[in-house]
Amino acid sequence: MMKCMCGNFFNDSCFYLKEAYDKKELRIPKDQGYLKNPSFFSDFIDGLYRKIWIVYSKPSFKGVEHVFDYLGRYTHRVAISNDRIKEVKDGKVSFTIKDRKTDKIQLETISAQTFIKRFLLHELPLGFMRIRYFGFLGNRNRKLHVEQIRNLLGSVTKVASLNPIKPDKNKGSELQDLMMRMTGLDIGVCPACKKGRIKKLFECYQFDKILLNLTQTINKPIKAISNTG
Repeated sequence: MMKCMCGNFFNDSCFYLKEAYDKKELRIPKDQGYLKNPSFFSDFIDGLYRKIWIVYSKPSFKGVEHVFDYLGRYTHRVAISNDRIKEVKDGKVSFTIKDRKTDKIQLETISAQTFIKRFLLHELPLGFMRIRYFGFLGNRNRKLHVEQIRNLLGSVTKVASLNPIKPDKNKGSELQDLMMRMTGLDIGVCPACKKGRIKKLFECYQFDKILLNLTQTINKPIKAISNTG
């Protein structure tokens, strides 16, 4: 992932650097005036491509779950909904915001240019699309339509709630609870007898690690056993 980020970052940086130079928009310091010569500037760009670029990225303070929760909001929603915009007048936009410190709704008024600038910051890059549902999966009547369709198909499975699913400790793991609620299938039932319950006994890690742990436990090397008859 980091290698991909490095490649994309330095490719884009060099591209826009050359573009600014061609448009005469690049400010070149006096002590590097030789770069005004196109041939020298071309050599300079070639040297940048030969360097190893490093993108600095540090873990999120609140963990990976917080990052996915933050980014997940933009897969379905727009930057701001219409009901939050209260007034557009005299080149200014008034809209409601939520104060994270006090957890209260407040009214903020900014210039139209600033509002447009903030809104465009939430636009997806070229090639990306937001998730949109239509037809019987449309947000307005999705729950009702899906229930009707499942009733017509003879399915008794209830539509899963849009809220995060909390596992029932008495019924099994989170995955078992999710599959039961989504599909009506109990994956905790033994597939052979259809009566017993599957229980987790242990986790099987890589075989070399298992051998290493066993060797350290019995304090002697493990010899392979072969059946030669």
